[in-house]
Amino acid sequence: MLVVCLSTTASFAQDTLSIKLPSVWVKADAPGSDTTYWPDVSGNNHHFYPAIGQTLSTKAYLNYNPCFVMDGLGSPLFTTYNFNDKPKLTMVAVYQLTDTTNERGIWTAHKGKNKPMSLSSRKLRGEMFKIKYCDTNIVKPVVNTMTSAWYKLKNDTTTQDTIFLGADDSLSFKGKVAECLVYNRFMSARDLQRVQTYLCLKYGVTLEGLDYLDSRKNIVWDHTINENYSNGIFGIGYDTLFGLNQKQGSAGSMQDIVTISANSLAQNNVMNPMVIAQGDFVVLGNNNANLSASPIDSSLLIRTLDRTWMVQVSGASAFTIPTSLKFDISGIDCDSARIWLVIDREGQAEIQLANTEYIQPDSILNNYAYFNNVLWDIDKNKRDLFTLMFDKTPLQNKVNPPATSSTSAIQADPNDVPNFPNVPQPLYPLITGGRDMTHAVAEADAQTYLQINFDAYRHMECNILYQLYPNPTSGSFTLNISLPEESNVLIKLIDLQGRLIQQRCGEGQTTYNFTGFVPKSGSYFIDILSYQQHKFLKLIVR
Repeated sequence: MLVVCLSTTASFAQDTLSIKLPSVWVKADAPGSDTTYWPDVSGNNHHFYPAIGQTLSTKAYLNYNPCFVMDGLGSPLFTTYNFNDKPKLTMVAVYQLTDTTNERGIWTAHKGKNKPMSLSSRKLRGEMFKIKYCDTNIVKPVVNTMTSAWYKLKNDTTTQDTIFLGADDSLSFKGKVAECLVYNRFMSARDLQRVQTYLCLKYGVTLEGLDYLDSRKNIVWDHTINENYSNGIFGIGYDTLFGLNQKQGSAGSMQDIVTISANSLAQNNVMNPMVIAQGDFVVLGNNNANLSASPIDSSLLIRTLDRTWMVQVSGASAFTIPTSLKFDISGIDCDSARIWLVIDREGQAEIQLANTEYIQPDSILNNYAYFNNVLWDIDKNKRDLFTLMFDKTPLQNKVNPPATSSTSAIQADPNDVPNFPNVPQPLYPLITGGRDMTHAVAEADAQTYLQINFDAYRHMECNILYQLYPNPTSGSFTLNISLPEESNVLIKLIDLQGRLIQQRCGEGQTTYNFTGFVPKSGSYFIDILSYQQHKFLKLIVR
């Protein structure tokens, strides 16, 4: 029996109550992994060692997770392993080749004097078969699963069973290797699907044609519903039973331009301090369209990216995860255009521009556009669509915010708004109250509205300082805001369901100090609106 799954990269952890651990499990991010050996985390002590006198190469990264680098010159890693009388084998290897020219060996399993089983970058070999599965090397990250067995056993008590990683009998490996799992059994399709989901999300690999399942068999990416967006799948999520704690990632299985992270993007996954709750997932896939922008009307001044991303959100609190998006815009013709992140909260088949949110970048640096504190699934329908919009319509009457009194409404000049088709500018309640910074009022008391044109008044890099402390808190908290220029501000404290708890405002200052108290424990958001920025901060009350 032979099953081959070529996806793109992997890692594993599991529910020991519903799925057996592998007989051998090595991964580069395991505690104790160093240049002298690769520890087996299955508990069976089948550690992998380099040849005598050699060391493991320096660690690198695959989708922000550690991996080892093999240069194709040294000997493979090996471990001893005793196969049973009727040995079955399911082998899952996670790797990425850097050699595009020469066939390379991935692994070999030896059972006494029986014919070995092996995998190279182009061929599969077993007891009774030899199959060429591709003509050239696959240089993307790969999750390769091979299932087979020895059926004609030769009695041999003198030859030690061994597994080699980073070679077959004649070919060495050149590239990155991240994990290897060995099962002495055939796995059910459902169990294998759960393992591959974990691996693919960890390493930014697309599991083609299948749903993504968490350890409890919940669907975190529905292939049927998202069929038109099942390209370049990646995401973030936390699953304690599988050991997945992916806090940032990108699509390794195709050329893509977006990276997502929980909170701010860190140098690697471990260095990201964000805590994701058990069972929370934010998974993305795209429509595989070109990375070019098409005009939406005859003026040719407003264009949207042809590539669109679907976001599927799972878990009780995933909609509260503040995410950051990083777009590589170096290959997109967007000179002198204002860039917008466009989010369609209905998450249907295609983006409807008349019913979307428009968000400007927090910064643009070295051909990267950064969008911070982006929340997903705020309407609880489990899906959002997003893309980028590029606007070259001229701005008129770009002026400073008008001076106001404590009793008048603030209105931006309507002529100062870009000509987005059917895009209403956001309206925010403004509670007038002079310079008393500590009063709280109900939403229903709002009599006037603050309409802000973010393109006119929000600076790309506005250098605003926010200080929220203590956080977590037992109830009392202080929020300090330091602005680069005078601005009115509106502060809302909302719960995870979007209900308003408190609301405060301030007028015409550069520095504000708000104090508050929340009597009930839980997670909250502080929504801060000023002329320069719209900011969300998370507050934890214990």
